[in-house]
Amino acid sequence: MTVLLYEMEMNKVIKALRLGNLIGRNHSGQATDKELDSFSDWLNKSEVNQERYNDIVREDNIHNSFEKYSKYDSQAKWESIEPKLSPKGRRIELKTFIKYVAAIVLPILITTTVVLLNKNGANSSGLASKVEVKNTQKETVLLTLADGSQVDVNNLQQDFITESNGVKIENRTDDVLAYNNNEDPIEEIMYNTLEVPIGGRYSIVLSDGTKVWLNSKSSLKFPVQFGRESREVHLHGEGYFEVAKNENSPFKVHTSKGLVEVLGTEFNVSDYYDDDYSAVTLVEGAVKVANNKEAVILKPGEQSLIFDVNKHIVSQEVDPNFYISWTKGVFEFDNQNLDYILRKLARWYDVSITYDHIVLKELRFTGAVESKDDIEIILNRIEHTCGVYFEISDSGIRVKQE
Repeated sequence: MTVLLYEMEMNKVIKALRLGNLIGRNHSGQATDKELDSFSDWLNKSEVNQERYNDIVREDNIHNSFEKYSKYDSQAKWESIEPKLSPKGRRIELKTFIKYVAAIVLPILITTTVVLLNKNGANSSGLASKVEVKNTQKETVLLTLADGSQVDVNNLQQDFITESNGVKIENRTDDVLAYNNNEDPIEEIMYNTLEVPIGGRYSIVLSDGTKVWLNSKSSLKFPVQFGRESREVHLHGEGYFEVAKNENSPFKVHTSKGLVEVLGTEFNVSDYYDDDYSAVTLVEGAVKVANNKEAVILKPGEQSLIFDVNKHIVSQEVDPNFYISWTKGVFEFDNQNLDYILRKLARWYDVSITYDHIVLKELRFTGAVESKDDIEIILNRIEHTCGVYFEISDSGIRVKQE
């Protein structure tokens, strides 16, 4: 009897996955004529099916997710976990099966399947509280000038700010500050600091033409005008750099745990105080990552983790797109653990995170959500795939076992 019930549950999951695939292909315009007929038959079968479909369509990220992950290497993922699914003589629990399915099917199938299974009797969202938690973006992006005075960049009225050494700072309409290079020799290096608040992003063009995107809760200290021999900045938080090429003047990014040195390239640096490492992810070119212990050279598609100034640097291959998606207003995760994801969200929405059990931090999630969404929408999507639920209160978000 137990085996029969188990097989029935497995069949229900598989059926929902197939139906999710059918709906996803129809919604993205990729369905064959036969699939269109099957979809039409299912849709017209009952009003309940129509309601289910309407629920699915309201998930505004489904179409984009389907296209984005259409090249996802599910075969490789399956080959890596198949031995864990079918050892002889071992009965696989349904939750275990669903967990491994989540690792190999497209996000479009997961989103669709969850809605279908929930409509078949499962509880709706596990969010225990409806306390409203929204993006708490502040209006103030602060620029501290060399003389110590501060400028609220978002409310700046004039088109230019002029530093005491004659360098002009252009206030562009696209949320970008641009420093114009003064070709006259500089007598002393003067520094500015740009601070981006929680829930904000801002861009700056440095005097050499290097462009920097700063993420939420980040700051960049930089010279108003670079000297001739080197270009050095100090980053706290997260920044994406497109460095203007200059073979005679290396570009250096100082973090709390190490140093990144380049001539001209594109890379992301994450160095938040509440992380136990600094992460450098290379998109194009080459960079040298160093601390007091050692130095490594990264190639495109590689990432280095610096855990401490006196510890070894760990390097790994990654898809850089997942680590620079924030520059486009998207949170994108590829099999990241829950702790990593929720720390990202906490910096954006200004909330605290607590866990009922530390093991919940290691649950994995793959998907993409827009940072403009309310946090409840994002947490709902994570709940549907990670086997947890979130309790929201005035004191923050508590992660509980499902």
